[in-house]
Amino acid sequence: MDSVANTNQYISNKTLNVGVITPPNKLYTPILYSNKQATEDFNKINHDIYVSMKKSESINKKKTPTSVFVTLGTITATILSFPLIKKFRKR
Repeated sequence: MDSVANTNQYISNKTLNVGVITPPNKLYTPILYSNKQATEDFNKINHDIYVSMKKSESINKKKTPTSVFVTLGTITATILSFPLIKKFRKR
């Protein structure tokens, strides 16, 4: 049935293994830890994080941005100079 007209020369069809299951070469083996070792490792990492956070510079979050002062200054200057602006408009 396989004639030259029915097959493509550039496609090589491998034999299909239908229904055949091939296992992997190596299975994953999980590493088991004891509860004591896991607790010790956790406490060590937690201590390292605490020490590194203590040594790092703290960010001053209470500092007011400069744009707030500029905006408040502009509003205050406008309010205080309003009577002067009114006088110049009347003249």
